Amino acid sequence: MKIKTKLILAFMFLLVEFLFVSLFSLYFIFKISRQSNLITKDNNLSISYSENMLKSIDKINDFNSSSIFNPHFVPDRKELSGFLTNFEKNLVNEENNITETGEKELARSVRENFEKFKSLMSDSVRSSVKDNPGYYYSILLPTVNEIKFALFAISDINMNAIIRKNKT
Repeated sequence: MKIKTKLILAFMFLLVEFLFVSLFSLYFIFKISRQSNLITKDNNLSISYSENMLKSIDKINDFNSSSIFNPHFVPDRKELSGFLTNFEKNLVNEENNITETGEKELARSVRENFEKFKSLMSDSVRSSVKDNPGYYYSILLPTVNEIKFALFAISDINMNAIIRKNKT
């Protein structure tokens, strides 16, 4: 065999080997990229659920403060029920989308405080309270703040996870 033939065969072998390694690398790059997108998708969903719950709890809190402090406020129980339902739906979604360490405990804290908040808002409890402004500031508002704190913590955990996973 001539040297020219040996060089051509060696060059062809290297070319085939290079193509094989390139295709193999592309396959794994796309696979890792797809997995990364799926992982961050769940974190983004948790952030979205937290934001929706924050909006709902703010609307519920606005309803409570208006009904206590504004004598001309006409309560719309159907609207309040919609906010409570929206909060509950997003909370259930969040509880089913636990992706990070510590997120389950925070979701449980939100659930416990939300159940407490609903019971504190009930008509039977509210009718037995004589000092509505005091009740709002000392009982209802701290419960709302605990819920908000846990929701911000859930969002923070998931945002940090997205950053960490993207760096990886």
